[in-house]
Amino acid sequence: MACRGHYYALDDERRAHILSLSGIDVVSYIHDLYRDLSHRDHQDVDKAWDAIHRCLTGDSDPEFVHSSAGIYPLNQCVLGGQPLYDGDDYIIMLIEPLALRDLVAALEKIDEAWMERAYHATCKHVFPEYGDEDCGYTLNWFLDMKVFLKRAAQANRAVVFYADQ
Repeated sequence: MACRGHYYALDDERRAHILSLSGIDVVSYIHDLYRDLSHRDHQDVDKAWDAIHRCLTGDSDPEFVHSSAGIYPLNQCVLGGQPLYDGDDYIIMLIEPLALRDLVAALEKIDEAWMERAYHATCKHVFPEYGDEDCGYTLNWFLDMKVFLKRAAQANRAVVFYADQ
């Protein structure tokens, strides 16, 4: 699989529906969301989700990405929140509106220089593609993600993070 990450902003109806599902039905619903949601309710982060998570949590383990890394609210951004799927082939996490508002407030304090320092501190021994080009790639996706999450928080939406593994 490609390990590409996506965020989906869910209205109350979609939030309730996804919470009513389990197993592979959650994955199927996520695939439908990708097709059905408007651009404003969907944000790709490509493969940068891993580095973004590591930057925000300080997780520098080269062998494994840890969902328990970091502190609230920054640890909610990628692998935090409520797990919606327990298989090994997908990551699907739900960030509730209150946690999303806390996360967005914390992300507002993070600028490009902070992310660059965090990238160089946490990703050096993790990624073979480590370097200035990958840092720029991570930063670009991070900035797009920040805008998306802020818009979702302002609309009082829950957000699902999804990645295939």
